[in-house]
Amino acid sequence: LGSASLTLFGAGLMLAMWLGVKSSLFPFIMALLAFGNVFFFGNRILRMAYYALRRGILNQHVLMTLGAFGGIAGGIIGLLFFKDFPVADFFAVAVFITSYHLLGGYASLKVRTRASQAVRKLLSLQPQTATVVKGDLEETVPIEQVRRGDLVRVKPGESIPVDGVVVSGFSTVDESIVTGEPIPVEKTIGSEVIGGSVNLTGTLLINVTRIGEESFLQRVARYIEEARAMKPGILQLIDKVLKFFVPGVLLASLTGFIIWSVGAWIFLGRPDIPRAIFASLSALVMGYPCALGMATPLAMIRGGGMAAERGILFRSSEAFHIFKEIRKIVLDKTGTITYGKPSVSEVHALNGYDERYVLSLAASAERFSEHPIAKAIVKEAENRGIIINEINSFEALPGKGVR
Repeated sequence: LGSASLTLFGAGLMLAMWLGVKSSLFPFIMALLAFGNVFFFGNRILRMAYYALRRGILNQHVLMTLGAFGGIAGGIIGLLFFKDFPVADFFAVAVFITSYHLLGGYASLKVRTRASQAVRKLLSLQPQTATVVKGDLEETVPIEQVRRGDLVRVKPGESIPVDGVVVSGFSTVDESIVTGEPIPVEKTIGSEVIGGSVNLTGTLLINVTRIGEESFLQRVARYIEEARAMKPGILQLIDKVLKFFVPGVLLASLTGFIIWSVGAWIFLGRPDIPRAIFASLSALVMGYPCALGMATPLAMIRGGGMAAERGILFRSSEAFHIFKEIRKIVLDKTGTITYGKPSVSEVHALNGYDERYVLSLAASAERFSEHPIAKAIVKEAENRGIIINEINSFEALPGKGVR
């Protein structure tokens, strides 16, 4: 925010100069802005450029530093040695490219933070405690204390805290976090259950098979983090390009200086140092590769975070690189491409019964059921203003319906 404030103030000064406002203080004000932005707000970038140079790496941090230092040097040289030299313009270059680089880093941090929030949201689905059964005793313990082979009891309406196998009980479980489908899955003895899914109708006794980093949710979170960390082919290509791009920009900068100094001296009889400095610095500024070095990573990080929020897992960033080759996609589950909540689209009444009467009976019978289809029937009756009658008794029959 501080760098942005300095930049906006500097932009206002430059606009005033371009509109014809003149003041002998403008160059000195721009100098203060340049030194403050580069050496205070851009201090971290300068350190990264220094460490990169020590390792023999020429990257966008190095080029930004060269451009900023070139702008400051050009401004100082103009103040000391040349009359009518665009001093404020040179200092403005240092201000603007530093702010642009900081803005790119801030944007990268924001999208990485958002992608990390998707991982934290996923892990929050797992309960923090579990009811462990030992003989005739039940004890609620932190999830970290649960061990492989423990027996865990899960009551209706509770989230399943661990991955395991059902050893006792019958129930239906909402596994939409895994399949994306809202229809509950029946679980009986021998069925596998996944931590984070929701037990709906019956009580289950589960033998723990996976804990900690081995659990389903932890593995999914790890896949997301690995997908963010891996460099796909396109980023490797960009790294290779930058190895030649940065030296090329430096060569162009040097060439510009030579042409306007030595070349002008040969053909005009005197070197044009102001133009040489201006041409050299212009090459550095125009060659600043922030778009090349940051645009693609930012897009991929942002895309991966948005995909995670929508339940789409990229196990490798290479998927982004080959995504453009996809022409057809085959999906095997109907619920995967629906809204995830059943709804009543039509009601067909047979044998002369009225449609509203049939829907009233169905909604009354399903009123206390937790099944998604039952909820859809009740909701449709409420939307139509149909009376839902009280019932004397209710029993949910898992896998069959209600009675």
